[in-house]
Amino acid sequence: MSSLFFSAGRVLTLVVLGTMLATGQSTNRLMWSSYVSGGRSDTVTAVIPNADGTVWVGGTSSSGLDSPLPDTAFQVIPKGGKEVFLAKYQPQADGTTKLLYWTWIGGTDDDELKAMTIDSRGRIYLTGTTKSSDFPLAATPAQSTNNGGNADVFVSVIDGNVVGEFAMLYSTYYGGAGLDVPNAIAVTPDRQVVVAGYTASEDFPNASSGLQGNGRGGWDAFLLKLNPDGTDVYATYLGGNKTDVATGLAVLPSGRILMSGYTASDDFPATTDGTQIYLNGAYDGFLAEIDLSQAGLDALRYATYVGASGSDLPTTIRLAADGSIWLAGHTTSVNLPTSAASVQRTFGGNVDGFAMRLNAAIPHNIEYATYFGGPGYEVAQDFALLPGGRFALVGYTMFGGLPVAGGPIRTSPASSFADAFVAVGSITGALEYATYLGGSFLDVASAVAASPDGNLIVGGYSTSLDLPVTDGSQQTNTAPLPAGFLVKLRTAPQQ
Repeated sequence: MSSLFFSAGRVLTLVVLGTMLATGQSTNRLMWSSYVSGGRSDTVTAVIPNADGTVWVGGTSSSGLDSPLPDTAFQVIPKGGKEVFLAKYQPQADGTTKLLYWTWIGGTDDDELKAMTIDSRGRIYLTGTTKSSDFPLAATPAQSTNNGGNADVFVSVIDGNVVGEFAMLYSTYYGGAGLDVPNAIAVTPDRQVVVAGYTASEDFPNASSGLQGNGRGGWDAFLLKLNPDGTDVYATYLGGNKTDVATGLAVLPSGRILMSGYTASDDFPATTDGTQIYLNGAYDGFLAEIDLSQAGLDALRYATYVGASGSDLPTTIRLAADGSIWLAGHTTSVNLPTSAASVQRTFGGNVDGFAMRLNAAIPHNIEYATYFGGPGYEVAQDFALLPGGRFALVGYTMFGGLPVAGGPIRTSPASSFADAFVAVGSITGALEYATYLGGSFLDVASAVAASPDGNLIVGGYSTSLDLPVTDGSQQTNTAPLPAGFLVKLRTAPQQ
């Protein structure tokens, strides 16, 4: 999502799979790289690796091209404006790639993908915003019409094992008369869909029976739960008297929901057992644990601020195998609680990326925290956990001074515009890998995922014509419009 500190704009889509080395040095981390360009504006929002080596890629496009695989598409032709796309790629050993699946999802106005996830059955859950009055619906929608307000939420479920029009299992609008924007989606053990984001609507549907029945000021965070058969809809606001934005979701084995984000409200509903019950800076992160089996206020099991003296904006939440909770994002705070084992103990300057681990048990105390950044701007957009206490952080950087390590692709900025960055650290304090990733124009990494083979998949966007590719593909969009690109990187160099 866009930063409160700096907005680079959405210009070229980028997906990175693995871990990279520097131009002019060994490139044995670069496994596969390709542009994904439709000729107009194309951005990648999310990537999901599969056990068979394929990769699901979701994003937003305004390209007017028919589906390249019409026999498999749910929707063969884009209807107009911006359109959601869902694709599946098979990277090849020779550095090329095979497109296995492509479909558009959208109506005649602007539709944008914000998040997606997948379940064990291969069903893909997508959420985003839609301005279309004819967005495709399926099954029994919880809301069958667009309520306006500039944009409503959509929630759609696609069966990746089914081709054609029957691939869409469920699809619905959701929202009130104001702006409604989702940022995260998850699936519970009993296969309910959970969505979180922010809303300016004073009439967000069904919220009156939730744990917080009304918005309290500015944007409020929201939590939405629904069954794909259209029954058992639950919604609630969560926030205080100023801006509250949910950016992350995770589902605990118990079925409780973890929702994270950031807030400027000095009366955010922190619980008395919260680790931090007061706002420390202009914006602090927040973490809430919600039990939807309980009614009303009893559903809020735990809530705390997470932040220091500046602005702290978590963009991602992840659950580790040991149950610990990871938050990552970017910060202007100079006093995060780092330790000797932190990858970077001190604030680099302006804006730094951060990652922190919180205790699995309530209260969720901070056990580990690290900065990542130089004297410029490092805005972290996504985060992934790797085996052995390792983690990856991606985003964009400006003005140089980025710490680099492990044979980077680039050791310095490629241009005066934003460069993407990829960093791999460890709770032992090691910075295993860090690189600039960019060309002669703007480049932003916006998504990262760990693949089953232990490598990385990163997504983003760029306007550069000279990103490193292995398949001979080219940026076909006219600057300054974005086009997609995909890369696979090893998380450890070959010997």
